[in-house]
Amino acid sequence: MCRNGSPCHFIRGKQHASIVEVFRILILEEVEMSTQYYLDLDENVLDKLTKLTVPKLCIQLNTFQYFQKQVALLEDGIRKSWELARPNSPNKRQEPGEILESDALRHDEAVDELFVTTFNIIRDTANDIGRKIC
Repeated sequence: MCRNGSPCHFIRGKQHASIVEVFRILILEEVEMSTQYYLDLDENVLDKLTKLTVPKLCIQLNTFQYFQKQVALLEDGIRKSWELARPNSPNKRQEPGEILESDALRHDEAVDELFVTTFNIIRDTANDIGRKIC
């Protein structure tokens, strides 16, 4: 038996640990390294949380909610403008026969595409800002 109670083998007068003992040592070292990694990770998370005091978190949350409201208002404004820009809009005055049907279709498609593109850019920008803040 080795000093720690596990079986050892003697080769040419030297004491050698069994394969079981080698695996046990390797596993214990791996567990110790993993535990240290998670302890370091926990310390990093605690440091970040310590820096984020309640007032800072409230400010970030309020800012994020403000951005959400502004994006919703902007979306509504764009939709209203979009409706007014359509040739068949009831709020828009036009002379009969002023716009050909084929021109109206192209115009509708262009306005639709412009609305989608503009809103996507605004939404993506707001989301990027929200991610940076929060």
